[in-house]
Amino acid sequence: MSEAQSALEHKLKEASLKIYVINTQSMFASFSLEQVQTQFQLSKAETLKQVSKLIISGTIQAQIDSSTNSVIFETKNSVIGVDNRKGMEFLQTQHLDKIKQMVESNERCMELLVNQNAYIQHNSKDKAAEKQKAK
Repeated sequence: MSEAQSALEHKLKEASLKIYVINTQSMFASFSLEQVQTQFQLSKAETLKQVSKLIISGTIQAQIDSSTNSVIFETKNSVIGVDNRKGMEFLQTQHLDKIKQMVESNERCMELLVNQNAYIQHNSKDKAAEKQKAK
């Protein structure tokens, strides 16, 4: 897997985790960090980092309980508000736009490589033919 594909896959995992956590707060009172780490194939540090960012930014109202290794949502604001849903939709749109740009860039690079390879092969055949004629 190329470096770009790995980076893209990692960003998708992070975005999926954020969306999952935001949606989870309206359905559950808490969730296990270990289970989420396994589900999204992220390290403990990366999972904690992303969840902490959501808490600090106010996107979710929750606390990380290190004794049970879980995230506990605050019950008074456990339902996703319109603003949080809009924020989540904005994040989804942003990540989809980034993915689209990366795919388009990748396609352009592949096209350039294919064209360059064809040009090199064509020139090498012409030079070989000229050498044959010269003999």
